[in-house]
Parts: sequence; structure tokens; C-alpha cells
Amino acid sequence: MVETWEAQTRHRQSLERRMVDANISNRSRGQVMAFLIAMTAIIGGIVLVAVGRQVEGFATIFVPLSAIAGVFVYSQYRVRAAEAADQAPDDEGA
Repeated sequence: MVETWEAQTRHRQSLERRMVDANISNRSRGQVMAFLIAMTAIIGGIVLVAVGRQVEGFATIFVPLSAIAGVFVYSQYRVRAAEAADQAPDDEGA
């Protein structure tokens, strides 16, 4: 019986480890893709400015930068909200 529990525990831990590794891989891949998309848009904006399309070029540069900034601000908001939720006192003990 104990051997079965130990086998189940090892199996569950290996599944959890694989899930964590997959999540890390997915996040890393997403960051690389976001970087490539943003750099492509920024370089495209610089090219547009260089050929005389200032308004379109600056808009093409500004939009990806503002999107990146927005994602960063939102992620910081979520981190702070999660920290506040973790520090909130439990009402169950009262």
C-alpha cells in the first residue's frame, strides 16, 4: 500500500514538474515572439520616417511601445493585487 502511494506521489510530482517546465517554455517563447513583433514594427516605423512618411512612421513606432508599456503596467498591477490578496486577513477566524 505504501509503495503504491509513493509511486503515485512520484508520478504526480513528475507531472507537476513537466507542467512547470512547459509553462516556463511557453512564457519564454511568448516573450521572444513579442520582442520580434515589436522590433519589426519599430524598424518599420523608422523606415517609414526615413522615406518621408512621418505621421505613419511615428504611429508605427508609438503603438508597439505603448502596447509593451501597457502590458508591463498591467502585469505590475496584477502582481500587487495578488500580494495584497495574500496579505489580507482571513475573516474565517473572527
